[in-house]
Amino acid sequence: MNFVSYKRGKTGKTGRLITKELHCVSQRSIERDLINPRAITKVIRWGSTTLWAPCFEDELNCVAAIENASNKLKALNIMKEAGVSVPWFTNNKEKAKDKVSSINYGNMVGRTTYHQGGSNFEICVDKTDVSSDYQSSHWLELIPIHKEWRVHVFQGEVIGVSRKTDEDVGYRITNRYTRNHANGWRFIRCDLDRVQPRLKELGIEAVKSLGLDFGAVDIILSDGTESTSEGDRKYYVLEVNSAPSVEKGSTILYEYIRRFKEWLRKS
Repeated sequence: MNFVSYKRGKTGKTGRLITKELHCVSQRSIERDLINPRAITKVIRWGSTTLWAPCFEDELNCVAAIENASNKLKALNIMKEAGVSVPWFTNNKEKAKDKVSSINYGNMVGRTTYHQGGSNFEICVDKTDVSSDYQSSHWLELIPIHKEWRVHVFQGEVIGVSRKTDEDVGYRITNRYTRNHANGWRFIRCDLDRVQPRLKELGIEAVKSLGLDFGAVDIILSDGTESTSEGDRKYYVLEVNSAPSVEKGSTILYEYIRRFKEWLRKS
């Protein structure tokens, strides 16, 4: 049997779509004791770390890799150690206070260890803001964004890239820091042949460093004014999603499903 294990919450809808399209066993079947988890041989983990059985014969995105990606502070450390370009960050409040005082063109952003999208963040413009931030586990330099993309990677190959933009929807943008659909932002699918090679390479490097088989990587290109780049525009990885929310009928969803089908057919 083949099984898709998906994370509850915002991305659960995408997980259910994938399960249906692949004609795989659903989580409900296991929860209702309709099947024995030990009969499952292949599993695709869409952000889920639930151990339905002691082990599986074969799986995409193991539990350890998903845990690496979902723990945002751990993910930043792993990617930094692997040489992946990430913003300056620290989990030391005193270092964060020193850093915010030295930034000429930007601020700091405090984040919690586990967060999704634009949730759980604090904008810190000075030492006082950092000192009074008791919810954050770590702080990052808030990089001024020139452009932003989501790069979808599957087994070392970029299968889709979307650019986040406010073009034609600027009137509905409610938050310039939280750049998501809920605040009016939209994604435009990019022609893979015209995407900068370095953008693709960075997405692949980020997914590989965390041990994931697939994932969606949020990457920005700075405007060149951040304190660490000395005036040069630079790519930075913000985070890697092991269970991205993908719209029904989108070409990105089709690309994931096509590759999942190919993987499931392999003996």
